[in-house]
Amino acid sequence: MTDGRSRADGARVPFGWVDREPLLELDVPTTEFERRVAGVQELVGRARLDALVVWGGPGAESDVRYLSGFASWSGDSVVLVPRTGEPVLVTAAIFHGEPLHSNIQMSWLRDVRPVARGQSGDPAGALAGRAADVLEAWRVRAGRIGVAPPERVPAGVERALRRNLPGAELVDGSGPLRAMRRIKSPAEVEVVRRLAAATSAGMDAGLAAVRPGATESDVAAAVHAGCIAAGAERMYDYGCLTSAGRRSFMKNVWPRPDKRIGEDELVVIDVAAKLGGFGSDMSRNAVAGQAAEGTRRLLETCLAAQEAGLARTAPGVPVSEVLAVMRRTVAGEGFAAWDWSTAHGFGLDMVEEPYFGPGHDEPLEVGMCFYIEPLIIPTDVGTVCIEDMVLVTDGGCEQLSSSVKRTW
Repeated sequence: MTDGRSRADGARVPFGWVDREPLLELDVPTTEFERRVAGVQELVGRARLDALVVWGGPGAESDVRYLSGFASWSGDSVVLVPRTGEPVLVTAAIFHGEPLHSNIQMSWLRDVRPVARGQSGDPAGALAGRAADVLEAWRVRAGRIGVAPPERVPAGVERALRRNLPGAELVDGSGPLRAMRRIKSPAEVEVVRRLAAATSAGMDAGLAAVRPGATESDVAAAVHAGCIAAGAERMYDYGCLTSAGRRSFMKNVWPRPDKRIGEDELVVIDVAAKLGGFGSDMSRNAVAGQAAEGTRRLLETCLAAQEAGLARTAPGVPVSEVLAVMRRTVAGEGFAAWDWSTAHGFGLDMVEEPYFGPGHDEPLEVGMCFYIEPLIIPTDVGTVCIEDMVLVTDGGCEQLSSSVKRTW
């Protein structure tokens, strides 16, 4: 373990536990991290793994953040989880050679082992070497080691792990993390509620900015400011997708500063923000004036489809049924050809369990979170979408996001 006032790896600023503890900025209480680790360790034991190596990197930080609290926008990290005892964080996501310039205050783990940039021409090898040293100290270097999530680990990191662990049996170790993350704890739900409130505030600001002559970027800027002012830590990767008129049928397009909203044009706003590692996703439509009768009918159908999906959401209901009732509603109004209605579980990733795609029919459970997203997209009109954040409860579900839906 790093000592209380460590200056290892050439760091000029001490980053050991004694120095870090007063600076901690944790997503959730320490007791919540302890609950997560204990649950994962129990499942690691059941899977007959000697240890778990959990990778995270830019854009794929969720598992590392779940266990350690640490996150960065550059560099690889691994959390090493023994069957018993405290995990260890090894990270190459270090700026200027200083862990305390690199968000290390986000980690509750006492034992943090940095690999500073520039110390090695092979950062993946240095990371794997540090990880192997920890496993050697635990006397499991040649054991059955789970790697999670195997489909995301970069090839260079995987090769380095295999070089440094020649006697180990490396297997898929994602099961314990998936099992723990699928149901949100009370502490996690509290973070998601705050995120939903901040996202709704941003959406409210965006809807208020829709008017003839405003640009798509004007609306997106209002959303960004509203989310951050209401408590989001930052925007998600795409932030806010705003598009107006027929252009919106392309759905996932960036807002343009040169696209002005025309009189009576349909506008779609898709917002994604972050808080405590959790991500939001929420959509609304607005009309800059009066909606044409055909557009109004599309909007009413979309709203009816979402209401049907929410009414069908309850513990024990197969995920496919939520989609089916939305699609039946859309088809009943004659819009099946333009129906892309969907839903997707969320948490520390934009898409996680429960999965709603083809081949998935698992039942909903209390504590699951998902986005419900009826989508009707005629190419001659644009995108019609009303998307909200949902929590499955004992009595059915709770819609967490709150912006007005009928804006037309």
